[in-house]
Amino acid sequence: MNYPSDAFDLIDLGSVDPDNPDFEQQIEPAVKSLVDLIMMYCLRLKIDLDRVHLNVYALRTVYVSWKLDMLRLKKFHRLKNFPNASRQSAFFVHWMSKIKPVSVKVADGAESVSKCLTINESFALNFAAGVFLKIDMNTARNRALLQKMIYLLYYRGVNPKHLVFTMELLQVVAAQRP
Repeated sequence: MNYPSDAFDLIDLGSVDPDNPDFEQQIEPAVKSLVDLIMMYCLRLKIDLDRVHLNVYALRTVYVSWKLDMLRLKKFHRLKNFPNASRQSAFFVHWMSKIKPVSVKVADGAESVSKCLTINESFALNFAAGVFLKIDMNTARNRALLQKMIYLLYYRGVNPKHLVFTMELLQVVAAQRP
C-alpha cells in the first residue's frame, strides 16, 4: 500500500509531550490518521467495513505506548534525534500486534480466516515498512517475506528488541536486487 507522503508527519515524534496536560488533545490527530489508514488498508484488502471493528481506545494505547517507548529510548541512549527507522518500526509493530485494536468478523466465503485474524499484524508490518522503512511490500519477494513475518508475529512470541533486528534484516533483503 502506498501511504501518503505526510503519513510520517501523522506520527511526528517531536510534537507530542506526554507530560503536557493537553496530551490527549495532542495525540488525537495522529490517532484519527491511524484510524483512516487502517480503514483504507481494510478496503484495499476488500474487507467490508461493516465487519471491521476498530477499538479507538486500544489504538490510542498503541500510539501512546509506542510514543513513550521512543521517548525512553531517546533519553536512555542520549540521542539527539529519535531512534532509527528500524527501532521505530519494530516498536510500532510490537504494540499493534500485542494490543490488537482491529478485529474483523469472518464472513462465510468472503475472506480467508487467516486474513481476518492477522489484520493487526498485516497492517502494522505494511505500515512500518512503507512509512518508517520506505520499503515497497508489493513485490513478490517482499510479499513472501511479509507472510512469514505475519506468521512469526501471530503465532510466536516476539519482543520489540527482536523485531528491531528483524526490521533491519527486512531492509537489507528488500534492498537486494532479485
